[in-house]
Amino acid sequence: MKSERGIYYNILDSDYTANLSGITFYFTSMVYRDKFIDRSINEIRMFNARMNNIYKNKFNIDATKLALVRLYQSIEKRGFYIELKGEKITCPNNLTYALRIEIDNELEH
Repeated sequence: MKSERGIYYNILDSDYTANLSGITFYFTSMVYRDKFIDRSINEIRMFNARMNNIYKNKFNIDATKLALVRLYQSIEKRGFYIELKGEKITCPNNLTYALRIEIDNELEH
């Protein structure tokens, strides 16, 4: 049910979404959705820079999905609801983050 001001009491009923990096994020209000979208590019850039600084830029770490979930949790205060690879996730504790290593350039012998 949505309030007169457009706020969903139950995030599972919401039709306010943002699709970024293969994740669908649900929001209880349009204000939260817009704030998330406005801040997402900067958050990804800053978070990836911090992650790479930890290892003195020896690796090209891309933690985009982690950055987005982190930003989502900091903005959406009334619940947690995302869809990832067709799976509906309503608790951030049900997420597992794994480092995937990809080699972009072939090594020449």
